[in-house]
Amino acid sequence: MKFDVESCFYNELSEADWNEIQHVTEAGFREHRKKGVNMALCDISLENLKFFLRDCQIFIIRDDDRIVAYRGGKLIKTEDSVYFMGQSVSVLPDYKGKGLGKRLHLELENFAKNAGCAYLVTDTSCKALSSQAYHIACGFKKWYFTHYPKRNYRSIVFRKELSGTYSVLRRWKALVTSWIRVHAKYRHDGSYTRLYSMYRRFIERKNRPPRNAQSLSLPEVQGICLNLLTTFDCICNAHGLRYFLCYGSLIGAVRHKGFIPWDDDVDVAMPLPDYEKLLRIFDEVNTAENVELLHGMQKSVGIPFAMLVERNTLTFVPGRDRKHSHPIAIDIFPAYALSNDCEQAQQQIDGIWKSVARTRACMQPPSLLRVMSRLKYMLFSKRKLKKALQEISLIIHKYPWGTTDKIRIMSLEANERKLLSMRPDEFEHYMLMEFEGRKFRVPSNYHAHLSELFGDYMTLPPEEKRQGILKAYRLH
Repeated sequence: MKFDVESCFYNELSEADWNEIQHVTEAGFREHRKKGVNMALCDISLENLKFFLRDCQIFIIRDDDRIVAYRGGKLIKTEDSVYFMGQSVSVLPDYKGKGLGKRLHLELENFAKNAGCAYLVTDTSCKALSSQAYHIACGFKKWYFTHYPKRNYRSIVFRKELSGTYSVLRRWKALVTSWIRVHAKYRHDGSYTRLYSMYRRFIERKNRPPRNAQSLSLPEVQGICLNLLTTFDCICNAHGLRYFLCYGSLIGAVRHKGFIPWDDDVDVAMPLPDYEKLLRIFDEVNTAENVELLHGMQKSVGIPFAMLVERNTLTFVPGRDRKHSHPIAIDIFPAYALSNDCEQAQQQIDGIWKSVARTRACMQPPSLLRVMSRLKYMLFSKRKLKKALQEISLIIHKYPWGTTDKIRIMSLEANERKLLSMRPDEFEHYMLMEFEGRKFRVPSNYHAHLSELFGDYMTLPPEEKRQGILKAYRLH
């Protein structure tokens, strides 16, 4: 019996098709449930099924206008490659053993090849032996183990190469290390093992603030940042340095006449020549006590911009190694010249962001359970951090300031990689705006600048995003 395969996107299916797909899912996974295998789709509502298969390409086999088998998957694009992730496959029990699953896989593989994918990825329960056998028969190889604690669901991830080869040594290394990591962390009932509980207590003690530290509230942190901004403004006014508020601080000045209520830092931008002049003269002209300027690898901070900090304070950023912690600070971002060619300018921005991402990776140590990764971090992270900072310096100095018509303020966020219509003369035309009862510089065309970068910046974000990330302390 020959069956034809239909290919469609998830939003092209009718409500009747979705009801049939849910029936196929329930019937196809019923056998797994009888065997005691708790797979993700054993019991799923229609609403959750639609959410699970959102953005998916779905391959369908019909018999007499009735869906009897389907397989879904979606394209995943990363910085290094494009791959296809299989989301679900199910066949009605009466139609199993007729090669429908392999036929669906063949269509999915052809689609992935035409889309330029490097490999296919899918996963199944560690207890679902029949499902594992099906994937192995389709040419997949075991890649690594993983665990979903909320559902207490252990699964094994399969991978099939579409271009090139995947080293056998790397595959078995991933399998062994992931098996150890999963089983050293969770028991079969989903609770933590004794070993991992000991590790968590060790990390909590390690990240405990010093004994002489006094916790600071958000208003206290904002007050310190305001004093630092005032010091910075006085130095710039006295020595003819150009700057203006940017990013969240500019939104705060426009929308709140001060700090965004949940914000815990200040962002300012300076033209690259003024930025470098500030680095040279700061130690000579600074008269404020307990204030210093950090940049680069000073005090192991490892940052691609400058920070004006108050000594005797300390902040902890979640996910960052404690040795890269820094005092309470305002961030001073250099604005650099971009090529007049839009494509080359975008390459500069992307290059900056990729190097910044590497600096972040160098400041986030792996788990102690990943022994080799931990060893590499201890031996090479400092060298990699220095190299990333050097790459950023080369990019921002590629074009002298004022020789091109485009500029860009250094950005640390992925959603700020867009090319903006900023010009060098914007730092000449500024206005003073109230910020916590004081006046600081903002760009005269701040509305166009913020609209281009953030869209509707006057609308408050969802409540779950209205929170700072720092834990700040004062040291005695």
